[in-house]
Amino acid sequence: MGARTIHPFPARMAPDIAIDHLGSIEGESELVVLDPMCGSGTVLAAAADRGHAARGFDVDPLAVLMSSVATQAVSNRGCRR
Repeated sequence: MGARTIHPFPARMAPDIAIDHLGSIEGESELVVLDPMCGSGTVLAAAADRGHAARGFDVDPLAVLMSSVATQAVSNRGCRR
């Protein structure tokens, strides 16, 4: 279950837009991506997946919680297959 199925933000960022834009920036090894209205963390997750530093803010406490969970690094150490 993705974050978008838990709480649909009315003005959410389409993941393809964020991913396509971050992938088209050339000549930079690492970017610092700022999302001042991070919502559920789509842009932050796309940036982190590409090795960029990502910072996000939001006035909605639910958005802060959701983006924190969506961008939290999780270790698979100790998991069984």
